Formats: sequence, structure tokens, C-alpha cells
Amino acid sequence: MARQHELEREVELLKQRLDASQAGWMEARSNLEDRERQAAECDATQLQAFQRTVAKMLSDSCVIVDASERDILQRIDELICAIRDKTAVSINALHMILTSICL
Repeated sequence: MARQHELEREVELLKQRLDASQAGWMEARSNLEDRERQAAECDATQLQAFQRTVAKMLSDSCVIVDASERDILQRIDELICAIRDKTAVSINALHMILTSICL
């Protein structure tokens, strides 16, 4: 009878330890999920702030760039094309000057 009582007490202690471990695990998991959510929100906020900054930098008195990824990329493409066109004109002008000097 005493042995059975000892075993029942040990089972009860093991159940309590299991319950405590499960409660600790659930709390740790909940904390992790909260931190992951907070990190995602922070990342999204930082991305939006970065996009607003880039949009302002790409805007000028004639063109206002929206803080969307599509509009930012479109404006960058426009600026690259404009630089290429200016470079081509400059190269052609230099070529014409050199040709006239050499003649």
C-alpha cells in the first residue's frame, strides 16, 4: 500500500512538472510570436519610411514621385534614360568637333 501511494505521489509530481513545462513552453512561444509580429511591423514601417525618403529624393519641381515601389522604379528608369540621352548627345557633339578640327 505504501509503495502504491509513493507511485501515485510520483505520478502527481511528474504531472505537475509536465504542466509547468507546458505552461512555460506556451509562454515562450507566445513571446516569440509577439516579437516576430513586432519585428515584421517595424520592418514594414522602416520600409515605408525609406520609400518616402527615396520618392522625395527622386521628385523635383516638375515630377512628384509617389512612395510606391512601381513609381520609384519608373522614375529611376526615366532618369537613367535621360542620362544616356545626354551622354549620347555629348559624344556626338565631341565627335563633330573632332571631325571639324581634323579637317
